[in-house]
Amino acid sequence: MAAAARSFIIPLGIFQGRPGIEEAIELIRLGEDLQVDRSGMVAGGHDVDIADLLVQISSAVVFLELLKRP
Repeated sequence: MAAAARSFIIPLGIFQGRPGIEEAIELIRLGEDLQVDRSGMVAGGHDVDIADLLVQISSAVVFLELLKRP
């Protein structure tokens, strides 16, 4: 998760239960979204990156939740 998020802090927060997946994606993409607002979205580029990030973070969160079950 740290590699996908390019951060250690956000995945650590996810592991602690805060932020949720959607909020984490927004935090991870904050800089890129600012650039998209200035320059525009590249079809087939930014949207694919968002989908890939969502899959990577969501799958890691599901895996962590499965580990918590008895």
